[in-house]
Amino acid sequence: MVQPDCAAFPEMIAATGAGRLFEPSNPQAMAEQWEALLLEPGVAFALGRRGREAVERDYSIEAMARQFVALTEMAMVHSR
Repeated sequence: MVQPDCAAFPEMIAATGAGRLFEPSNPQAMAEQWEALLLEPGVAFALGRRGREAVERDYSIEAMARQFVALTEMAMVHSR
């Protein structure tokens, strides 16, 4: 994942370890990040693997269901 260094992208990449950031509105910086990944397929593969692991761990249906149940239980405890 090559994303601009703005909005939620820095947090997403920090949380997953699965990407590279570039200066927003700088197509040259974006191209440099893509070029670096194309020249280092092992790095690109590792970033992809970490991204997939993060999605499966944190954003699968099962993970989302666990998070929903935990938040619902917490809301019920605090509403008493």
